[in-house]
Amino acid sequence: MQPQISIIIAVKNGEKTIRKCLNSVFALDYQNFEVIIVNDGSTDGTKEVISSFKIRKYGNKEASLTVIDIPGLGPAEARNIGVKQAKGEYIALTDADCIVDARWLNELLKGFKIEHNQPWVPVQGAGIAGVGGAQLIPDDESKFGKTIGGFMKVIGFVTDYIKPKYADNLKNYMKKTDHNPTCNVMYKKEIFDKVGGFLSGMWPGEDVEFDYRVRKAGFALLYNPGAVVYHYRADNLEKFKKMMLSYGRVQGELVKKYGFFRKIQYVPLILVFALLIELLIAFLSIKIGIVFILSAVILTSMYFFARSRNLIIAYKYTVLMFWTVLLWNYGFLKGLGKPNV
Repeated sequence: MQPQISIIIAVKNGEKTIRKCLNSVFALDYQNFEVIIVNDGSTDGTKEVISSFKIRKYGNKEASLTVIDIPGLGPAEARNIGVKQAKGEYIALTDADCIVDARWLNELLKGFKIEHNQPWVPVQGAGIAGVGGAQLIPDDESKFGKTIGGFMKVIGFVTDYIKPKYADNLKNYMKKTDHNPTCNVMYKKEIFDKVGGFLSGMWPGEDVEFDYRVRKAGFALLYNPGAVVYHYRADNLEKFKKMMLSYGRVQGELVKKYGFFRKIQYVPLILVFALLIELLIAFLSIKIGIVFILSAVILTSMYFFARSRNLIIAYKYTVLMFWTVLLWNYGFLKGLGKPNV
C-alpha cells in the first residue's frame, strides 16, 4: 500500500494561481494523499477559489481537501498548523504559486526508499529527513517572471535556492544537499515534529533555519531533480526588489543567531572587501577607480551573456544583479541589527 502523504499549502492572497496549483495537485498520479490548505488571512478572492474545490470529485482517488483559516500568522506558523492537522506519514510542502508535476509525490518519496550504503548517495547519521526537487518556469509565466526565474537559476550557485547544475537534468538520481525550499519538499512527519517545526515569526528563510536544525540533529537532506514544480515569480521590479530586501534581512538574522553556515552569508564580507579596495584605488586615482567599477560591470555582463547567449537578457540580468547586491546586502545589515528571533 502507498503511504499516506499530507500536502500542506500555506497561502495568502493567492487567487491568481491557487486554482492552477490545486488542479495540478488533484491530477497527481499518486492515490493516497490529503490536501491541507492554510489560508493565512487572505483579503482577496483566495477563499472563494478554494471553496469551489470542496465539492469537486477526482475519480476514485483517496484524497481529501481540508481548509484552515487563520488570521495572518505568517507562512511558518501557517505550515506548522497544517502539519499538526496532518494524518500522513509524510508531509509534502508546496506553495500556492506553484504547479506540481504529475509524478511529484512519487519522485519525492523515492529519496526515503534508497539504501544508506549506496555510494552515489553519501548519507550518514540518523537517516533521511527530507527530499526536495527542481523548480522550473511555467509555460504561461509572465515575461518579467521568466526573466526572474532565469536570473535566479543563473545565480543559484551562490543562493542554493535553485540548483542550476541539476535543474535541467531530470535523470533518476539524487544528491545530498543542505537545503530544500518549502515550495518543493517532503519531510517525514515524525522527524519534522521531533526537530520542532518551523520557527514561528521568521519569513522568508524559515525553511533555511529549519533545515539547519535538521542537519544539526544528524539527519540528511536529499535533492531529486526528477521531483518538479513550476514556480511563478514576481511579476514586476518592485516585487522583486522587496523580495531581495527580505532575503537579505533574514540571512542577517540567521547569522546573528547561528553564525555563518551558508555560502551566500559570506557575500557581505566579500563586498566590504571589494569596496575597501575600490576606495583605496579611488584615493590613489579617481580615473582608475571609475575604470575598476566599469570593469566589474562589464565582467558581470559578460558572464551573463556567456550563460544566456543573448545581449538583451544579459543586460536585464545585470540590472537585476545591481538591485540584488544593493538591496540584499542592505537587508542583511538590517537583519544583523535585529534582536534574535
